[in-house]
Amino acid sequence: MFDTFTTIIALIAVGIAIMVAIELRAPSKLGKFSGKAYVIDGDTLAFGNTRVRIFGIDAPEMSQQQGPVSREYLAAMLANREIVVRPISKDRYGRIVARVSMPDGTDIGKAMVAQGYALAYTRYGRDYAATERRARKSRAGIWASGTIQNGSDWRRTR
Repeated sequence: MFDTFTTIIALIAVGIAIMVAIELRAPSKLGKFSGKAYVIDGDTLAFGNTRVRIFGIDAPEMSQQQGPVSREYLAAMLANREIVVRPISKDRYGRIVARVSMPDGTDIGKAMVAQGYALAYTRYGRDYAATERRARKSRAGIWASGTIQNGSDWRRTR
């Protein structure tokens, strides 16, 4: 009887682990939604308790020198405006990873990179790589201060 009970508990634990892994990788069940967001940093938004990571960009962290500037630029761009969120997946922190745009279709991620307030997050796609090269070349936004350490590299050193 002990062996059967142990087997059942082990199977339940494996089942729960699989369900959690699927939930973390599955596209959001929310589907497309819109609303006004609170800007947490240069690549993360909040809609109440729901966190949204903007797909394809990596902004400096708030504790980096350019982090607050990046956040302020995004906050000014979105101030009191409805935005559209198109979920793609969830990240390992449970945030929705999504394409975010203005109602007129303006891509917020691309705009942040084009204006020089975020980098293209090429680890997950090359959507904004050419846009980043143009921003870097023209010394737009935070590129005016010179070389920028991207957030993912900076996080690895902490």
